[in-house]
Amino acid sequence: MYMSSPEGRELQPRREGPPSKETQPPFVAAAKFDSEQQALNTYSKMQEMVFGNDWDMSVYRFLLVGVSHVAALGEPQPPEVQKQVHGMLSEGVPATLPPHIVDTLLQRRSQAKQIGPWVEGHYRPGRPM
Repeated sequence: MYMSSPEGRELQPRREGPPSKETQPPFVAAAKFDSEQQALNTYSKMQEMVFGNDWDMSVYRFLLVGVSHVAALGEPQPPEVQKQVHGMLSEGVPATLPPHIVDTLLQRRSQAKQIGPWVEGHYRPGRPM
């Protein structure tokens, strides 16, 4: 099906159905934790969950202004996957990450996907992303 512009200049294809993954924003969920151990426990469980389900998602554990965070980022996810991820993150306090942090993590995710389907990197605290 095609739509004409109001001026009648040219025809544009009309997109039907749900938006494609390319047009949807990435899935981003994060939580902050009182202790590094709580964050590590949640991070480890989430890694196993992502790996075991082969979801197109990355999990990160990091310090942001000295506070431990865990974040999951990836392709848009079905509601049941989102529910599971948010359930795992509920061990902490929901957090909204600053846009520059989300951009940095998405960039790291993109680089890691070029290396292989499963990539791990560990850095000592204090090393800037």
